[in-house]
Amino acid sequence: MSSLVKYPKTMLQKSRFVTALWFLLLFVSLVPRAEGFMEVIHFDKESYEPGESGVFYVDITSSPSDPTLYFTQLEIFFDWGNYWTSGVIVVNPGGRETISVRFSVPSSVSAGSHSYYYKLTWSLTASLQNLKTSTSSSLTITIKEKGFVFRWEFMVLIVAVSIGIVIGVFVSKSKEQKERKK
Repeated sequence: MSSLVKYPKTMLQKSRFVTALWFLLLFVSLVPRAEGFMEVIHFDKESYEPGESGVFYVDITSSPSDPTLYFTQLEIFFDWGNYWTSGVIVVNPGGRETISVRFSVPSSVSAGSHSYYYKLTWSLTASLQNLKTSTSSSLTITIKEKGFVFRWEFMVLIVAVSIGIVIGVFVSKSKEQKERKK
């Protein structure tokens, strides 16, 4: 008879544990979190020259289970200076937004690889309480030597001059041949 008493007590303990586990899982799934958003970064160009300006973009994608996110600032820190943009960008659950910041490369910056990192400031509330920051690790950007850029306009000019030279040589030779025949 005593073994019958222990069995229901053990079952009762197991059912309490399972119930507590279910409540814990339910609570964790309902707590708002922002770790699910994804950042993809890119520049408007592959490399820059001293004296040029550019744009740095951060594409933010939120998963459908994330809460609404309120991004307030994007800062980029180059080894030659800092640039930022501010304002509120709202990313709804399952949404995608792009934040950008303009920057310039001073003429005094040398060619080569330069380090930078960026920082996003955001909140889970529209009142922007409890601001959080997300900072990237150190990344690199390429600055190339300032010089002549081989553009398509220059290619057209080279082709046109080349065709002109070929036509000039051809016309000149044909005139010489006509004069020899006379």
